[in-house]
Amino acid sequence: MNRKKIKQLLKENNQLDQQMSKESQAIYTDMVLYLRGSSLSDYQQELVRNDLINMILDGEQRGCSIQEILGEDYHTMCDEIIASFPPKTRKDKVLSTAALLCLCASIMLLIYCVKSVILETIVHHDPLLFQLQSSHIIYLVSGIVIAVLVFKSITINSLSHTGQKDQKRSERFYWFKIWLVLFIICSALYLFNTYINYNLMSFSIFYVLGTAALLRLFYYIFNQMTDY
Repeated sequence: MNRKKIKQLLKENNQLDQQMSKESQAIYTDMVLYLRGSSLSDYQQELVRNDLINMILDGEQRGCSIQEILGEDYHTMCDEIIASFPPKTRKDKVLSTAALLCLCASIMLLIYCVKSVILETIVHHDPLLFQLQSSHIIYLVSGIVIAVLVFKSITINSLSHTGQKDQKRSERFYWFKIWLVLFIICSALYLFNTYINYNLMSFSIFYVLGTAALLRLFYYIFNQMTDY
């Protein structure tokens, strides 16, 4: 998919949604956040955004509230919109997952670099030396998992206050499971870092920066290779 086309539609939507009333913007923002966590591609999300914006603006010009325009079950409406699009192919699922992993890993590596520069400058006075520890690998994997879980939790529950009772109960239980998983991960990381952590090797920090840049490049390549 042409990323330039997506950026153009994104820019247009960002300009249009500023014309809504504050009441409409609040509900519309929750709906968009919910869609961000769905299986829809970036382009499909922007298409839906454009349709929603135009519907809301047209309705407001007629003097209608957002409840009169879209109804009150925004959760179900978003689910129906998502279901109306064809599902991703296996190829697109693999590419989008790979792109997400590359992006998260590149960010984590940059964080490691900053941390390493600060610590090595203070302790060893050698900011260009990166000490690879066993905990770094565990933190990298755990950081990606936690970031994805938190993002999914926020997006999935963005419309919880507008759903039915069964939906709200299900979403509260989902939050409980997420926080339980996060607690287990954080506890395991603490124990691992305290009792099992050890140095693996030392090398120039430029290798880490190069790896982060390469991962970011793969992120853009995988996004360009998708068919949606």
